[in-house]
This record gives sequence, C-alpha cells and structure tokens, in this order.
Amino acid sequence: MWYKGKVVIATGQFTMYPNVDVLKNNSLVIKNVTVKDAGDYYCEVLPEKVRMHALLEVDESLMIFCDGKEVTNDTLVFVQGEPHRCECKYYSLENVQIKWFIDGKRAESVVERVLGEQLYLDNVDTKHGGIYQCLADDLSQEPPHAMIVVEVVYAPKVSTYRHYVNTAQGSNAELYCDYTANPSGQAQWLRNRKSLNASQKYTLDEVAHKGRTRSILTVMDVRSKDLGEYTCRVQNTIGSDEVNVRIIYEPEHPQLEDFEVSGSKAVIHWLVRSIQPLSEAVLDYKLAGSYTWSKVSVVHTHRHADTHIWKVTHEMELTPGSWHVRMRAKNTVGWSAFSAQHDFVIKDNESDNGDDDDDDDDDVDVDEEDDLDTAGAPKNIAVASFGGSTKGANSGTTLRLTHTTLHAVFAISCMLLLLPRNWISLL
Repeated sequence: MWYKGKVVIATGQFTMYPNVDVLKNNSLVIKNVTVKDAGDYYCEVLPEKVRMHALLEVDESLMIFCDGKEVTNDTLVFVQGEPHRCECKYYSLENVQIKWFIDGKRAESVVERVLGEQLYLDNVDTKHGGIYQCLADDLSQEPPHAMIVVEVVYAPKVSTYRHYVNTAQGSNAELYCDYTANPSGQAQWLRNRKSLNASQKYTLDEVAHKGRTRSILTVMDVRSKDLGEYTCRVQNTIGSDEVNVRIIYEPEHPQLEDFEVSGSKAVIHWLVRSIQPLSEAVLDYKLAGSYTWSKVSVVHTHRHADTHIWKVTHEMELTPGSWHVRMRAKNTVGWSAFSAQHDFVIKDNESDNGDDDDDDDDDVDVDEEDDLDTAGAPKNIAVASFGGSTKGANSGTTLRLTHTTLHAVFAISCMLLLLPRNWISLL
C-alpha cells in the first residue's frame, strides 16, 4: 500500500487519484507534479508491515509553454504571419496574478491578446520580436519570473524617400532604396524587368543608413532613353518586396518644409528640386468638404543659393475653416507631380471671443498666433535629401509670393530556476 502522510493513495495497483499510477513492480508514479504533491510518502508491505519512506520536494517556479511545448529560457524563431500561443504556468499553492512583459513594456501594448496566463500572437510581425517575461505578482520585491527570447524572421520591407529623381541630359542620376530583412536580403535593380549589373553605364553600391540597408543605383550620362521607371527588388528566404523609382527631367514633387498660421493668415514654405530652372509654381487649395480646387499661380521663381533646391513661399489670407493644400511646379521641360496634400485650420476669432456680455478677462486675444499642429507633416525637410546642404538652403534669399487679399468660401532579465519535473517515480 502507498500512503501520503497517513492517507492511503494506492492499494496494489488500484489508485485513489487520477494523477497517480502504480507500476507492476509497485513503483509509484505521480504525473503533472505540482506543489500540492510535495510531502512524505510511505510504501508498506503487508502482512509483514515492512515500510519504506520517501520525501518528495517540489520547487515553486514559473514555466513558459508555447504551442504546447515547454520553452522556458529558450530562444524561439517565429516566422512572419504565423499564429502562436504562449502560456505562463506557476506551480504554487498561492493565488497570484500573472503579468506578461515584452522588452520591459506590458505585453498588452504589443500583442493582439493577453488573457491572464495566456498570450496570443495571431499574426506575427517584426514588432513581436524581443524578450518576453512572465511574472507571478505575489507582491514581493523579487516575484518569481521566467523569460523567453523571440526572434522574428520576415520578408524584406523596402521603401524610398525619392520616388522621382530629377536630372538633366548628360548628368548622372542616383536612385536608392532602403530595406530591412531577416534573414538578410539580396537587392537587385531592374529596368524593363531585366536585372542591371555594374558597368560603365551603371554603378551599384550598398551602405548602412539609419539602421537599414541602402541600395544605390547610379545611372551615368543620362540620355532620353534612360528616363522612366526602375525597380529596386529585395528578396530573402521568406519573401520579397520592391519599390519603383523614376528618372525624370521634370521637377521632383514638392516637399512641405514648414508652414505657419497666424489669425486668418497662412504662410506655407515648399522645397522643390530641379536642375532645370523653374518657370512656374501653382498652389491648389480648397475648404474641407469642397469638390473644387482653387489655384494661385506664380510665374516668378528663384534658385536657392548654389544648389538645385528651389524654395517657394505662399502667403494667403483665408476664411475660418479646415483647409487642404497641395502644390506642383514647372521647369523648362514640364510639370512635376502634385505634392502630398497637407491640412491646416484657420480658427474663427469672433467665435473664440465669446458673447459681448462676457467679462474682458474671458476674451481671447485675436492677435495671438495660433500654432498649427504639424504632427502629420515634416517640419523641416532636410535639404540634403534634395541634393543640397541645409546650411545653403537656410542662408539664401527666399522667394515670397504674396496673395494678401484672397478670400474664399465654398458651399461644400534572465534567471536560472529549479523547475518541477512532469513526473517522478518513487521506488
């Protein structure tokens, strides 16, 4: 007979508990051991009453399981797009709260779902890589914890800041794309679906740039036949990604450098890159909800310092409301594409002042400048990205295009733990 303390748990091969078995040699097997199973065990042989004693000790600890496998302190490799489920199990009599952390942040801010002990990665992405820790919050200064390291392998992610590269006949054109990939990727440039190799016409290079890899294609001595679309494609064992870049003689699409709103006046600064002289710049603007763009056309432009950067400033006086603006420029060859649309608000100063009966202390100073929230737009375009220097761009004369009378209204830690075994045999 087998006893735990003074309680009979097995007679012969008949057991009283589902996690207890007795083998043919009378060994006792305890499955899925927990802290509750710790204690003194006795095997008694009748009728001689020969007794053997065994002491079972179980350490309190945390264990991490992912997809059904115990992985505590392991490094796991997850593939982008896969689903995974991890669980933190605490073998203790105490009732504690389990908390998950990823790189020191609460896991709820990174993964799709955290339900108590269980953490779900429904669609693995690069953001899911890092150190995962689960903690049993027992209110002590050093609560029990365990960890795993997750490495995410993913297909390349390719981007470029300049989708259009302006050049002139006989000049060189430098195209680039930036990418990340794990495992590392192989970049290639294509023209009309044919791979380009280093030659007298093309040079290829790769450099590290702001935590990414930059692939650079330089097209030498550009002619009309070289104009058009080039593709940067990056591939690894997981997949591929690509981005297109065009060589053009027209200006590159304008970039918003900065803008200011003061009362009903908006001042908008643009940067345009063009080797050829600019001959015109057009600003489109409309009130939110309107279907029709209005235009302000400019026929005088000015090259900025000794670079190929042109700086254009539009100054407008507008009625209160939410406004959308975009801009394009023309050189001796043709028009650029439109810039991205940018939005700003002209506040209604009269409504801000309140009723006439209000005390003066409640009035809003109509001369106070209202700063525009430009969180969604670049505050200062680095001129280097257009081929010039920041110093040169800020020190030259700025063309100011004034439209002061325009009004428009539109109707529309890692720690080593002693872990319990999944089963233990007592002889």
